[in-house]
Amino acid sequence: MRGKMKKYLCITVLLFMVLISQAGADQWTIADNYIGGGYSPTYAQNGGDVISLPSEINAFDIDNMIVSIDSSGTVEVKITTDYIDGTSGTRYGDLFISTDGWHPFGDSPYRDDVYGNGESWEFAFDTSLNSIYSIADVSILTSNNFFSHLPSSYYRTNQEVQINSNGATPVSAGTSFTKDLLYLTYAFNLSDLGISLDQGYDLGFRWSMTCANDVIEGGVSSSPVPDPATFLMMGMGLLGLSAAARKKKDKSGSI
Repeated sequence: MRGKMKKYLCITVLLFMVLISQAGADQWTIADNYIGGGYSPTYAQNGGDVISLPSEINAFDIDNMIVSIDSSGTVEVKITTDYIDGTSGTRYGDLFISTDGWHPFGDSPYRDDVYGNGESWEFAFDTSLNSIYSIADVSILTSNNFFSHLPSSYYRTNQEVQINSNGATPVSAGTSFTKDLLYLTYAFNLSDLGISLDQGYDLGFRWSMTCANDVIEGGVSSSPVPDPATFLMMGMGLLGLSAAARKKKDKSGSI
């Protein structure tokens, strides 16, 4: 009996230590493997990844997306790009967020994925207002809303790029958007999306500039993680049982 208790206690302690060791931030790098539909080959560079003149690829190119989620549920989404707001009359797009996974249309690199047949987003981070809105409360703006007056070969058509949040109430305003030499960074908390960290998550993200001359999409996920306190209480309970068993044995041996 005493040997079994020690064994169970050791297992519990080991599980607890594993959970503690995983308490730091999880991080994923999403490569720019998404191309998307709605583009003409006229100005398509890098196999359709970027729509631009050959000399302007770097002005619109997106390298990757880095997503990190720490033990408090704080989410950082970093877009690695040299794109500058205002380039050729374009603007920053908004960050679209899915809470039920990422489901683009077709197969990688998703050359037929356009607004209406790909992922149905649940939330959007309004870049200009530093706030997150439910998609149910806003209207989605596509690249056509901004550039339909131009030849379709100049931009990627029918791609969701921003939201119109006029009159809508944000689900969270405790968010931030920053820009430095390396990244565009969106920061918020899983709770802003109605998600508890211990429940796990399956998220999708999308970002582009308003012309959608390059687009990045991808997903990250994590399985539910039991609260470390649960294992701590289990360990304390096993310690108590072990102590009680030892006391009973000592008492019976003294008779």
